[in-house]
Amino acid sequence: MINLTRFRSYRDSDLMKTSFTAFYYLFSFSFLVLCGKEGYGSNHLEGKNTVFRDTSILNFGSWFEINITEPGVYRVNINQLQAAGFYTSRTRSSLLGLFGNPPGMDQVEVPGGKINTLPTVSYLLNDGGDGWLDPGDYFLFYSPGVQPTRIDSFNASIQHRSNPFQKKLSYFISLQTGGTQVSKLPALTTWQSIQSNFDFYNFIEIDSVNLLGSGREWFSAPFVNRAFKLEGLAHNITKAKITLRLVARAAQATKCMFQLGNFNQYVDLQAITGNALDNYAQSSTVTWETGAINSDGNAKLQFQGANSDKLWLDYIGVQSRSALTQQAGETKVFLDFSSWKTGNTQFRVQSAAPGASIWDISDLNHPVEMALTEESGQFAFVANTDHLHTYLIFDPRAVKTPGYIGTISTKALPATADYLIICPEEFNSAAQRLAGLHRQQGLATAVANLEDIRYQYGANSNSPVATRNYIKDVYGRSGGNLQYVLLLGDADYDYNATRNTIPTWESLESLNPLSSFASDDFYAVLEPGENFEGYNVKDLDIAIGRLPVNSKNEAEQLVDKIIEYVQHPGIGPWKNRITFVADDEDQNLHLEYAEALSQQVEALDSALFPEKIYLDAFQQEPIAGVPKYPQVVRNIADGMTSGSLIWNYTGHGGISQLSQESVVDLQTITTWATRGHWPFMIMATCEVAPYDNPAARNLGEELLRMSPNGAIGVMASTRPVFANANFNLNQYFLDALVSGIPNGNGIGKAAMQAKNQIYRQQVQPVNTSKFALLADPALALAKPKFKVRVSGIFDSDGQPADSLAALGTYRVKAYIEGDYGQVNQQFNGKVDIRISGPLQLKYTLGNDVGSLAVGFADGRIPIFNGREFIRNGEFNFTFVLPKDLALHAGSGKMIFFAQDSLEDASGVGAGFHLANMVSTSPARDLEGPGIKAWLNGPYFEPGDDVGRDVMLHVQLFDTSGINISGQNGHNITIWLNEPQDSIQLNDYFKADIGSFTRGSINYPLFQLREGWHTLTIKAWDSYNNSSQYSVSFKVISQDDVPISGAKVYPNPFEEQTTIAFIYQGLSTSLDLDLTIFDIGGRMIRNIKSTINTQDGRYQLIPWDGSANSGAKVSPGMYFYRIRVKEQQGRQKSLTGKIIVL
Repeated sequence: MINLTRFRSYRDSDLMKTSFTAFYYLFSFSFLVLCGKEGYGSNHLEGKNTVFRDTSILNFGSWFEINITEPGVYRVNINQLQAAGFYTSRTRSSLLGLFGNPPGMDQVEVPGGKINTLPTVSYLLNDGGDGWLDPGDYFLFYSPGVQPTRIDSFNASIQHRSNPFQKKLSYFISLQTGGTQVSKLPALTTWQSIQSNFDFYNFIEIDSVNLLGSGREWFSAPFVNRAFKLEGLAHNITKAKITLRLVARAAQATKCMFQLGNFNQYVDLQAITGNALDNYAQSSTVTWETGAINSDGNAKLQFQGANSDKLWLDYIGVQSRSALTQQAGETKVFLDFSSWKTGNTQFRVQSAAPGASIWDISDLNHPVEMALTEESGQFAFVANTDHLHTYLIFDPRAVKTPGYIGTISTKALPATADYLIICPEEFNSAAQRLAGLHRQQGLATAVANLEDIRYQYGANSNSPVATRNYIKDVYGRSGGNLQYVLLLGDADYDYNATRNTIPTWESLESLNPLSSFASDDFYAVLEPGENFEGYNVKDLDIAIGRLPVNSKNEAEQLVDKIIEYVQHPGIGPWKNRITFVADDEDQNLHLEYAEALSQQVEALDSALFPEKIYLDAFQQEPIAGVPKYPQVVRNIADGMTSGSLIWNYTGHGGISQLSQESVVDLQTITTWATRGHWPFMIMATCEVAPYDNPAARNLGEELLRMSPNGAIGVMASTRPVFANANFNLNQYFLDALVSGIPNGNGIGKAAMQAKNQIYRQQVQPVNTSKFALLADPALALAKPKFKVRVSGIFDSDGQPADSLAALGTYRVKAYIEGDYGQVNQQFNGKVDIRISGPLQLKYTLGNDVGSLAVGFADGRIPIFNGREFIRNGEFNFTFVLPKDLALHAGSGKMIFFAQDSLEDASGVGAGFHLANMVSTSPARDLEGPGIKAWLNGPYFEPGDDVGRDVMLHVQLFDTSGINISGQNGHNITIWLNEPQDSIQLNDYFKADIGSFTRGSINYPLFQLREGWHTLTIKAWDSYNNSSQYSVSFKVISQDDVPISGAKVYPNPFEEQTTIAFIYQGLSTSLDLDLTIFDIGGRMIRNIKSTINTQDGRYQLIPWDGSANSGAKVSPGMYFYRIRVKEQQGRQKSLTGKIIVL
């Protein structure tokens, strides 16, 4: 029996407090089962050893698509094909072909072979008997609908399975291929038994809402009392097996009454625990075997929970036995377990519509028409029952009409590749540009159209199995050379959502947030026989990544970012920096993990230096009554401005923030300036990147899609995860990532290798599946091409020195190493130098009950940050070891980052020690550093007006060098008005190129209060002499443009005058609109221009006294108005008078 039920779409904001819940129209079927034990539909399903085609039949000739939503017999009219423009000329009916997959063809287990051919579908043709297709002709075919069903022949059991992948089933018509027609079975005249009762299966499953926004299970809308109609259910059932599955969210255990005709029973419903990580709702599945039921098909449910409780229906399934009666227009499906293996059986139909037809639909695509006999108004047919068969009775006068979609055209898909990009057609131009980038790097890169994959591998199904099978085919044809696959497009846990999404694999579990997940790893499991659903996985066979873009603009901008990262990355020490951020509380668990990871990285590559930002090492402050870490927020932002190759977070987090104190959130990331030195971000925390939930604006996707800032890639979880399992994956990933940098491996390979470590061990594989690589998997992290090597360290007498004394002056010689260990004499450029002393301890503060005060190594004591010229591959530089280092003994470290016009280099110099002593022959120095400071541009003068956001520039000079060690309170500091509010700027100081005596600082100050301020700078030299310098200024409203000092000179004038004003904002250019009015208010002259604010203290606009016509104006008084517009959009007007002589 077949039933279609339509339910109205709506949303219910009360269903989940943390997750998006979607509702929409659904189609639910009640119909009889169609298949044998070995498969969905019967034993016709093809297994992994099927014969495969080299390409899809859809690539040849013309094709017309139709689709269906319900099971039943459908009629296709040639008139309709003609109206749609597909049938254009008289065609032989023998050329008509119909093709399509039955439901349930989504084989999760990896199949063998190549492409599974699109099977033919038999049809019953009415061409008038002339062998030609003409207007008015038609054909009939059977479709089982979208829901797969299963028959267990041995246990006489019938079940159905939900199909979340599609709500419509497509079929394809050809007028060139030919096809198969429904054959008619010759009548059998003998039988061993007679049967007039049959087995039926009716079910209703309503897929309206996904409770977690995760997983493949969908349920009805919530209800209290509701009747569900099982259309076609026999009125007089002799016996039945009823299966009911309900899902309830109830604070206390409760019940629900189920009633079907004269049968009624209570269902016990369990209470939820209330724990956010336990089941959101509890499911209850019951099965009752009953005797006779007299019913009108209305199944009633009465929920007895509290007002705040909620109940959802998953499905009702009724396997029943009764006589077969058919009314006019009815279609019913039936079988008979009792006659199986009994020879020939005569099946008697109690009543049927006039002209009724019965087909054997055991093979869903190839029905067979049965020979009917009629005696005394009762229909009968005879069939051999050595095998179990399924039958369909229908009224040919009341068949269904399919949806006429139109002609389709598919392109041949790439057969082989090293790197495969899959995307919707809308993103093809971005994909092709990215493919071109990787071809230049030596990867055979191909772009495959998502729509073509859906048609050729899934008969226009949105199932991820179709895409997986295509990837598997490319992998096989490429002889294992396929290394990387990129999914260029976002995903949606609703497989029937917008077509531009590339589906991910959703787990079957949909109620437990810890067990439910989405994972693209499904696409990387490609060996025949492996099954990702059951974690029967040996290895991920390829590196998989996703760029979750939603529009062409997003795709183009993200590809722009990747191309710039590869071809024109920012040059600087950021390529040697890895930042570790650790959450507080949990008995320092996250700090301990971060410490272990930082030590692991240093051991793998000594040229990488970790920057540590551990929350509990900073003062926690209440802001609006909420504990916050404002200094952590500033340090993270500053670090993003400086740049990091890798940025790694361990701790608590969620969709929109990291840590309970929200040190990173959707707002703060918009203030980061990362262009040119985009970090690759690892966030080992809960559900920070649920890319399959379009309603969840999340950190992971936002960081990746931000342009031109954000991140170059993200490795993060999509669901709640466990800290210890996160740490294991983080360790494996960093190990593979850092080890692979010198080889230029794509980050996807590191993710694959890390995950394989866990999949092989089968230790918390679900946790690993929840981590997604939102990045181009073939992207190699930016790394310098060459190495910097130290030739030697020498004292002031030119003698080699490996033990350095405080206040000693030392010269270091180094070179750029070529490909074969020689000096690279073609390298001419600059090198950034960072010299540091022994490791220094920093202590956490124990801000919270769960945070312990402990010490940890927080980098090394800074000694010198500078730059030097490289000539013919060699350079040398000088520095003075600060006096404060006399109190420290231990090894030191030099880190170099060099660049010329084409290439870069990095290296580390170790092997020197601090002698824990002062030099025996220090120079004499009793004066502190010379200090000069200004705001914004170089033409700033004390007392100028400025905006609320300013850039501080400081120049420092001392013959002994500037002390940046930070020891004994000797820091470079600034404070605004009061010294207790000082800010330390040691890390911002860099010596001028070729000098250790001069250097500068550039530091932004944001959101200053309006009014007068005095800014003070204090610095120390290497001999611990200090100096201070102060500058005063006035902050004006942030809505105002910082303009002052307007004047006209000469005034009065004869030949030419100049209007001038002072600008002290951050815009490097201004748009000006000068208008001259006469005394009557008439406009005389208008001049528009753009000026560079860096050219001088005063911004100048000349006027030669001419009108717009070019003629000189008459002597007299005139008025001017200047409209000034900044790059940020703010505007201000200046007015005044001018006298012309």
